[in-house]
Amino acid sequence: MSKKLKIIIDNRESKLIELLKSDKEEIFEVNIEQLDVADIVVSKDVAIERKEGGDYVGSIIDNRLFEQLLRLKETYSNPILILEGLNDDIFENTGMNIKSIYGSLAFIAYKWGISISH
Repeated sequence: MSKKLKIIIDNRESKLIELLKSDKEEIFEVNIEQLDVADIVVSKDVAIERKEGGDYVGSIIDNRLFEQLLRLKETYSNPILILEGLNDDIFENTGMNIKSIYGSLAFIAYKWGISISH
């Protein structure tokens, strides 16, 4: 008998909820709550902030990215940032310098020790 991985997903993550509830119920036990920190909580130590490319850049511009990730790092000992769709189209359409985007990723990974998956 295999045990299901228990995860908590923020109730505002509708795409992710649909994906995990419909296709992966034999693997995950999904609980849906409004989370103050993180989009997905995997354990008391591991939590994930998920950003789509445009949201990542937008959160840099409006100064919420570093606040969100600092709270994630302070709350969970193994924080993870997952980036989806961070591609050339995002760089061209935002007007933000690509060096600023990569600089933010380097800071997050190196200075704060947050794992990043792309």
